[in-house]
Amino acid sequence: MCGICGIVGEKAKHNLSWQEIVPTMIDAMRHRGPDDEGYYVDEEAVLGFCRLSIIDLPGGRQPLADEEGRYWLVFNGEIYNFAELRRELASKGHRFATATDGEVILHLYQEYGPALLSRLRGMFAFAIYDRVKKTLFAARDHFGIKPFYYARRGRSLYFASELKALLAAGLRGETDPGALYHYLTLQYIPDPLTPFREIRRLPPAHYLFFDGRELKIRRYWQAEFSPNQAGSEEHCQRLRQVLTDSIRHHAISHVPVGAFLSSGVDSAAAVALLKEFYGEVLTFSVGFAGDGYEEHQLAAATAAKLGVRNRCHVITREEYFRVLPEVIWHLDEPLADPSVVPLYLLSRLAREEVKVVLSGEGADEIFAGYNIHLEPRALRWARYLPFGLRRRGRSLLEKLPPQRGRNYLLRAFTPLAERYYGNACLFQEEEKRKLLRPEFLREVVPTSSLIAAVTGVPVDDDYLTWMQLVDINFWLPGDILAKADRMSMAHGLELRVPYLDPEVFKVACQIPPAWRTYRGKTKYVFRRAVQDLLPPETVARKKLGFPVPLRRWLDSPLGRELEATIGESELVRDLFSPGVLASLWQQHRAGQRNLTRQLWALYVLALWWEICCRGSRRFGEKKNILAKFVPTIDRDRQLHYNPY
Repeated sequence: MCGICGIVGEKAKHNLSWQEIVPTMIDAMRHRGPDDEGYYVDEEAVLGFCRLSIIDLPGGRQPLADEEGRYWLVFNGEIYNFAELRRELASKGHRFATATDGEVILHLYQEYGPALLSRLRGMFAFAIYDRVKKTLFAARDHFGIKPFYYARRGRSLYFASELKALLAAGLRGETDPGALYHYLTLQYIPDPLTPFREIRRLPPAHYLFFDGRELKIRRYWQAEFSPNQAGSEEHCQRLRQVLTDSIRHHAISHVPVGAFLSSGVDSAAAVALLKEFYGEVLTFSVGFAGDGYEEHQLAAATAAKLGVRNRCHVITREEYFRVLPEVIWHLDEPLADPSVVPLYLLSRLAREEVKVVLSGEGADEIFAGYNIHLEPRALRWARYLPFGLRRRGRSLLEKLPPQRGRNYLLRAFTPLAERYYGNACLFQEEEKRKLLRPEFLREVVPTSSLIAAVTGVPVDDDYLTWMQLVDINFWLPGDILAKADRMSMAHGLELRVPYLDPEVFKVACQIPPAWRTYRGKTKYVFRRAVQDLLPPETVARKKLGFPVPLRRWLDSPLGRELEATIGESELVRDLFSPGVLASLWQQHRAGQRNLTRQLWALYVLALWWEICCRGSRRFGEKKNILAKFVPTIDRDRQLHYNPY
């Protein structure tokens, strides 16, 4: 696991030479690879690399060249089937100088060109520079586990694993109103956008080709569901086999491997399968004190029943807000998922013991594991009502004050394509247009139009599949995998996600919707496939997410300080019409609406602006800058209002 960066193309006029810029880019993300660094330089390219040593510890230095020195690779990730591919390539006459998976990518490119991507099983973002033709080929893995940012300036292309590395190269640019508009609904910025106009993310399952004149971006794979008519037992057997195989491949390492363990079935199943290969497994858990937030206690109980060791950490409110500015600095972008801080602290805990952990990300998206996936079936009665009646009913309900059953009926009368944006939806389209300044709205397109353009499946044909494709294309790379990568790599920890394996998806996509959710249970086939490995209560446990006591905090005196931070933000004031912020807080405190997540998103946006945009980006000054954004928390006073 590493950080990669580079500049390719005609040398642009700059106050620094490229040879000085690329080391500065590496410095900005050295946390991704603290073990080693390397560079390649010629007249039209500079490549940089910082390494976290996992496989072939002495021989895995990069940039890595082929035998003739024509192709040069910088690679972030792991290829889990590299041993099989290496044997295949050796039978074709290829010779290898190292035992790394990166060298396999180079030889695959020599043999197959861009078609190599269909053969890779793993997580990756890499770039291959052709020294003869002066071209760059780069790609990102199927689901977007590893990041790849890029920017074009004139006839040069800049790229890096993290946005802050491009900012360190001088690509600051203007903020992108469209990206921030989507953030206010999704709580993250969707691919290929970033907060800055000049910088973009390569979407998952895409590659780019740059020849100094033209930049081409192409999709090489797309998630599609193709259910077959096999019985549930056959699906369970096939799934168990491929899960076992995936865990075996993901456990390959020359350093110790641990695992994250929550209260849910996903991480528990991964731990149980990992135990079959490793025997001794060290697991890590975090949680909060207080009723309803004891994720760590449930995880510890599961660990005891599985016979694995567990280290857990209880997060206090003081610790949460103390590390929040550091978390935002590492994120580079506004991401309002409150569980990002627990993940940061969990990664820090794990890094004290291991360099590699397995985690359960992706299972909910490909196996239909979110509670909201059950909603279309629960609301199917509304589909039998005339469309006009549903519209009139929705209009009437929107005018009524909050009361029991109102939100249920509102969702029943609203078409799924208009209400589902993934697992989080903060401000709806109509609401954003009422809240935001008119001049800001001139440059934006509806967030709903992004959703409709990607799924490729008519919502009325298969509600569940449509929702899963939204999750896979938006929520998964934009939220789940973005926070997993940034928070683990902030501590130089490699996080592996065995459920997001192309071979696992080939099996998962064949499960019919009726077996993905069954009799009010999510992930029905998945749960049955692993039920013999786990305690019955773990198999049956509903999806909890990661509960964070945000509402408690916002309703305590601390909320007043967060409100002041939002109100003082130049960016937030520029976005919202006068009086809107005060109105939102008033509605929340009066109990008219629960706006916890919306207000938290504005707080994160305000902090991001101050830390990542207005603050210095020089790595050496980071700690001094971040310290002033930690809110004042009087423990005694806060405990009086909010005991836990």
